Amino acid sequence: MALKIERVDGTPERKVVLACLIDKHVLGRVAAKWSPSALPSKWACLVVGWAVDYYKEWKRAPAHDVQTQFEMWRPTANDPATVELVAAFLETISGDHKKLKEGINAAYTLDVADGLMKRVQSVELRDKLTAYIEADDIEKAVSTAVAFRPVELNSSSWIDVRADEAAMVEAFDRRSEVLIEYPDALGKFFGRSLERDGFVAILAPEKRGKSQWLMDMAWRAVEQGRRVAYFEAGDMSRDQVLRRLGVRAAGRPQEGNPLYPFKIPILIDAPAKRAGLASVEYRDDYHKKNLTGPEAHAAVQKHLPPDRFRLSVHPNSSISVYGIEAEIDSWRRDGFAIDVCFIDYSDILAPLDKKADVRDQINQTWKALRALSQKYNCLVVTATQSDAESYDAHSLGRRHFSEDKRKYAHVTGMFGLNQSPKTEKEPGIYRLNWIVLRDGEYSENDFVYVAGNLAIGQPALVSTF
Repeated sequence: MALKIERVDGTPERKVVLACLIDKHVLGRVAAKWSPSALPSKWACLVVGWAVDYYKEWKRAPAHDVQTQFEMWRPTANDPATVELVAAFLETISGDHKKLKEGINAAYTLDVADGLMKRVQSVELRDKLTAYIEADDIEKAVSTAVAFRPVELNSSSWIDVRADEAAMVEAFDRRSEVLIEYPDALGKFFGRSLERDGFVAILAPEKRGKSQWLMDMAWRAVEQGRRVAYFEAGDMSRDQVLRRLGVRAAGRPQEGNPLYPFKIPILIDAPAKRAGLASVEYRDDYHKKNLTGPEAHAAVQKHLPPDRFRLSVHPNSSISVYGIEAEIDSWRRDGFAIDVCFIDYSDILAPLDKKADVRDQINQTWKALRALSQKYNCLVVTATQSDAESYDAHSLGRRHFSEDKRKYAHVTGMFGLNQSPKTEKEPGIYRLNWIVLRDGEYSENDFVYVAGNLAIGQPALVSTF
């Protein structure tokens, strides 16, 4: 069977080969199903074959060590075209492998590899069946078709837990893959909760700053090398979202003030008593002129890496979780495999079943959001409003859910934004507490104290316990 040798620049096959060289999770899954002709191109089969052999011996991806394998093979090769393709490929990845790995989404890459390997299997099956049919050996053709088992790299619902070492290693290693990190006390508060496969929600009354926190988390995710999808479900218009994004990028308020400085927190101390007020030290920051569109765009271009942040804006209640999935699928086909998905916010998503009662509609949406994090191997972050009682409460707790308490069953974590309108809002102080946290110790009465400035789009500049 003759398979076309593709060029090595920018093809799906190239992405799979690259991932096998530098990501042990991808390589481990591929190694478990590998055969010498598993990919369409000869050069790709050679390189991945070297990587698979390396993995079986050392339990890691070869990275730069694959060059040694190439140099050993090169003198014995009798195919100059394949030598040239392999050499060209290795030359393109001769830089920083750690930086290259940041652009790999393991689940998406395995989907691509799965499709390529199934295609090769299908062509081989077709050729066998054609040969048997032409030889009038129908019994052999039927038995071959019945015995056919396509490869499953990423979507199989079962595994042999005793035999599949790669799956076990991957499960433990992924636990440490935090996708959004914060410094200081706030970083300790979040711990590993903002991880791949997680579903985290913010609970707060309206106008408490939920959207500002979502934007801040999205911005930090992009800065830390993640691919971010941000779905605005109707709480704000496209212009409003873009203005906030521009303000966050520029670190300047939208409206300048020639007379008064903006207070930027530089230090925060926790209160002596639990019900007391945290103390904050500030520096003055003067911005006399308004932020302009060109200035905001220049700041975005300066700070956002190319094709790391995609914004999708929809009118209130016009997009459901299924609509979000359709957009994510479209982007994946373009090569944009998301790491983090932000939804502002869950309460105004369109229902999945309009005939169901409101509580069941909400439960269906939250179940689907959890499934989204699992299906796309990403972190999903959203926000939800608390009940009317929470407006006068000093601190949020499990009793402050709105509409349906089954929300708590689907999240891996939900934290509250606590802020007294009289004593904490003006100085920009928040108290965060965990309402629900899977796989971690927490108490609703334990707070991290945070101070920031929403005028510059940064709610979390300093923090302390």
